[in-house]
Amino acid sequence: MRKIYFLTSMLMFTLFQIKAQMGINKDGTAPHQSAMLDIKASATTNAKGFLMPRVTDHTVITSPATGLIVFNTTTNTFWYYNGTTWTDMGNGGTNGAWLQNGTNVYTNNNNVGINTATPQTTLDIKGDGFLISQKTKLTTEDPNLH
Repeated sequence: MRKIYFLTSMLMFTLFQIKAQMGINKDGTAPHQSAMLDIKASATTNAKGFLMPRVTDHTVITSPATGLIVFNTTTNTFWYYNGTTWTDMGNGGTNGAWLQNGTNVYTNNNNVGINTATPQTTLDIKGDGFLISQKTKLTTEDPNLH
């Protein structure tokens, strides 16, 4: 009986080895060493995409994991949970920091900083100066600059 138990245990261990990585593909390649899940599709034979989990209201998810990503089908936007709050990933959503209107990119109710992580005004540029055009350079020493 012990022999059967031992053989069964060895067979189960062999069949159900725990792996830290999973590769999904048709060519049999191993997953990339930095990935837990590596999904690969050929551009010609099995061209398919990854379908993100879809929800109509991401805010009703109970106890979301930090890093959880979903696609909201009501707003047509991607959202991730940062451990404290849901954050719009910026695909044109009204809650993202950067918004898009055609080929224009803009922000509302936010300050933009260049060379500063804490902008104090709508456009806060830190440094020796900035280039308006290829022929005009304004610096902080310019008497016409107030």
